Amino acid sequence: MGMMIDSQLAKWEAKPPMPSPGMRAICKQVAKLHEAILDLLPSEQINRIFQRVHASFKTKFKQRLTKLNILNNSGPQHALVTSDMTFYMNQLRSLSSVSNMNDEMADIWPNR
Repeated sequence: MGMMIDSQLAKWEAKPPMPSPGMRAICKQVAKLHEAILDLLPSEQINRIFQRVHASFKTKFKQRLTKLNILNNSGPQHALVTSDMTFYMNQLRSLSSVSNMNDEMADIWPNR
């Protein structure tokens, strides 16, 4: 998953349309992973896997925002990032075996 997330985020930009094609692709792959392991693993293990995927995504997304110099400043780019993050979190929450997902996203923003 990490390489796929890296690949999609390398092309990601804070510009319309939202949700961005990259975020849609990431969510599609996350859903495919969920579907592939749903009947194979206990829900606790699935939940742990997705906690790690989510933590990895947040780290990689923060790196991308840093590279693009996008800050948490309520500007137009901030709104586009927020839109993509809302889409991502809603997709993650829709997965049946994923629970107790920390939806705090303040830590994705680069430090000034």
